[in-house]
Amino acid sequence: RLELVSSRHPDAKERMKDPASATQAFLCQQSDHWFAIRQVAECWWNLNSTRKRPAMVGPFYLAAWLAQLGAEGYSIFLVTGGALPDPAKPRSEEKHDLENFHEIFDLLERGKKSGGNPVMTDPDSDSEVVIPPDLDQARLQAPDLLHPEQALLQQLWYGGAVASSPSYGGAAAHAALERAEWERSVLAASKASLREMGFQEPQIAIALELGNKDSETASNLLLAAPALDQDVEMQPEKWAKAVQACVLSLDRSPAPFSFLQKGFLELAALLSVAQGVQSAAREHVDLAILSDFFSKILRHNSKEWATHAVAAGRVAGKLLEKAAKWQRGESCEADDDDADEGMIISL
Repeated sequence: RLELVSSRHPDAKERMKDPASATQAFLCQQSDHWFAIRQVAECWWNLNSTRKRPAMVGPFYLAAWLAQLGAEGYSIFLVTGGALPDPAKPRSEEKHDLENFHEIFDLLERGKKSGGNPVMTDPDSDSEVVIPPDLDQARLQAPDLLHPEQALLQQLWYGGAVASSPSYGGAAAHAALERAEWERSVLAASKASLREMGFQEPQIAIALELGNKDSETASNLLLAAPALDQDVEMQPEKWAKAVQACVLSLDRSPAPFSFLQKGFLELAALLSVAQGVQSAAREHVDLAILSDFFSKILRHNSKEWATHAVAAGRVAGKLLEKAAKWQRGESCEADDDDADEGMIISL
């Protein structure tokens, strides 16, 4: 018997970290509209009836697209409880029976041209975009050892060649770019969710690093963190003392992850205080000096800290640098979202 399990159910949340292995199909519902996302022939497909035909969902798009649908207000359900029936061609040859039936190989060719984007309109161009699917090791065997349908799938993706093809490097590079785009999409959805909960950019950036980019873990960390004293939030002198004490407390190695977690969340809250309070605190603390000291803490202790703590420290270092510029009256051209992207501190 097939059952529907909400993606928000405690039993499903862990599985949804890797949706491709969580189930064979999803049902998405908003108001009175329902549509399915299903795995057929080892590929995922957007079966929304608003489209003329199913659209391939690339291996790096699935999680990001489900997160986007959730952010747009869709309820996502996992179809569980047993194997799904195999797709079958209608017995009748009547036009109305055949109009929703599509040959898998035609759809695979179209999927190559769309790059696996599940919401892209059918491409008008005949130019080919080769993006290898996320194949398991069995599907990378020699074509004569594969199931005929699997062999054709591999042939479609690689143009009839296996991984030793000279063109494979370009396809792999394209896949890496798609993977990066997927990670950015998931991260953007996580940030949007946390903003809706009322958290500030420094808190979001640091909590996501501590939670390994998982929005649920990040929100739990932020909700459990103690609030700042109101005087610290309102009085520049007390804020200055608090931020200095917080940074100094992090100069500890080895340090339990729970200790570092608490310290980074406190620093995130302090850096979320109104810019006017931070700027007015210049008489009591030089954030440029504090930022430089914090960088030394990272360089000295990073080898002993947990990986997520080091990542959170890098974000905190970037945020401190930005706060120091604000304090000096310098403009900060970088967007707040840059606080946890692309920054490197030499360790």
